[in-house]
Amino acid sequence: KGMKASAAQIEKLFGSLGISTNDTLVVYDNKGLCETARLWWILQNYQYKNIKMLHGGIEAWKVTQGAVTAEKTLVESATFKLSKTENRHYSISKEEVLKALETDNTILIDTRTLDEFNGVQLKNGAAKAGRIPKSLHKDWAENIHYHSNQKLKSIETLKNIYINQLGLNKNDSIILYCHSGVRSAHTTFVLTELLGFKNVRNYDGSWTEWSHFSELPFENNRLIKINE
Repeated sequence: KGMKASAAQIEKLFGSLGISTNDTLVVYDNKGLCETARLWWILQNYQYKNIKMLHGGIEAWKVTQGAVTAEKTLVESATFKLSKTENRHYSISKEEVLKALETDNTILIDTRTLDEFNGVQLKNGAAKAGRIPKSLHKDWAENIHYHSNQKLKSIETLKNIYINQLGLNKNDSIILYCHSGVRSAHTTFVLTELLGFKNVRNYDGSWTEWSHFSELPFENNRLIKINE
């Protein structure tokens, strides 16, 4: 549940919403662009680049006296097509994550809350609490002014978080995950589009998928389980 839809599913959905292939999509939410970034990430996998994110989302729009309405938007069906060649630069499977654990040249970052990372909190959908071994922790919410306008922090602040604090290099091989690949999509956007990192992949299934396979290694603050 929650993993990205196929190209055919997206084409059918977008077409029913009146979105044409050459349209520019302006996307927003009320959650600090977290869900917006997930849609951005999904479309990158299908090489669709004509998408923009409204900084600060709907709340920032209201602050600037942007017009809002509760009336239903009337649409006519359209034709929307995606590339049939998936762009594997942006995503990674659980099999590839497992293989990456065997190497020393890949950095895993868990973008959930600290309680989730430590295995203290178990969210719906996961089979158990914990994290993927070797993971670093950096909550996605640190990317934005979470408790105020929810806009992205400055480029310099973001550089300080990921380059100075975490010690990342722009050429590092980085795998991001969270509970279901949504929050980690936001960090994917920050690293690739704002900070210029070259090799960042978001694990779509994330902890929800990983937790359901008993043979996969995991850690939490109470125990460590590794493959036998």
